[in-house]
Amino acid sequence: MANIIEDILWEEGIYQLEMSDLVLGGEDGVSNVQAKQLANRTSWLKDKVGLIDHFDDLLEVVANTAIGNSIAGKAVVVNANNATIEITLGALESFRNGAIIPICAFNVNKSSVAVTANEDDKILYMGVDYQTVYMEEGEQIWLVAKGSKWQLFPFHYLLKHVGEVLYAYTVLPGTIPLHGQPVNRRDIARISDYALSGGMANSIVTDVLWNSTINNRGFFSTGNGTTTIRMPDLRDMTIRGLSSGRGISLNRSSPNSGGYEGDQNKSHTHPYRDKYLSGGGPASDADYKDAHPPAYNQKMGSTITKNVASYWLVYDSNTGSTGGTEVTVKNIGLIPLMRK
Repeated sequence: MANIIEDILWEEGIYQLEMSDLVLGGEDGVSNVQAKQLANRTSWLKDKVGLIDHFDDLLEVVANTAIGNSIAGKAVVVNANNATIEITLGALESFRNGAIIPICAFNVNKSSVAVTANEDDKILYMGVDYQTVYMEEGEQIWLVAKGSKWQLFPFHYLLKHVGEVLYAYTVLPGTIPLHGQPVNRRDIARISDYALSGGMANSIVTDVLWNSTINNRGFFSTGNGTTTIRMPDLRDMTIRGLSSGRGISLNRSSPNSGGYEGDQNKSHTHPYRDKYLSGGGPASDADYKDAHPPAYNQKMGSTITKNVASYWLVYDSNTGSTGGTEVTVKNIGLIPLMRK
């Protein structure tokens, strides 16, 4: 018994058997037409599984917006215009399983886009449940309704890179300068969560402590304690790996990330020795006829200089200071930034 030969084809209609049609089998028999058309449609759908070649429509968002089931399948484009935009998802149970909400965020450089699930729902990303996820400049995510949670698919989403420090010639999209400035927590929500979480407890201090000494300027501060947070100040600083128990860097003010270590040279001296006639050398040795220092150390040194063998008084001392106001290496100045 042969099977119907299927084509990957979307049939525009399914043939209706007429009263006059005779039962006729075979590859081209009229009795097999409907089955073949349905089989062709099934093959076409199977071929399209996981492939979306268009969205139903485009929804531009410029203000706080609630998204319900009618938006599923539409591309949501958020133009934040440097303001914080809040997108609230409707109850998950109102969306069909597998519903997709693609979201793109633009013009978010001085703010963020907050996407919040209904109070009874969660957004799952990398094994962690979130009530709210935040988007920065140029990021794209797909939220897919699956079971009891939204699944977040990161098409271009840098949450796992939040807190990364980098250097550039200009302030890059999705970053903030590390200039020791206070910032509204709402505008840098992901960094605020990162800095205020328990894992960063040793690298954040109160604003009073932050301002009290340069030793604390590499840390975050809690800002005003409610609505702001202060960024670390990495201006004019070079970066060195923490000792983490190795025992080479022993003068850091704190062993934690952001701990400050002042500049200094390794302890050393530059000795030199002056020589003076003890009173009985030839007058031709004019190089050594300076007056004795007021507190020479009474040491005697034996030398043979200019073929004259005699004894000399010697005075041990050190050179005077030289150099600039700090220890530096050759360097190129760039802007210290943190990924938001």
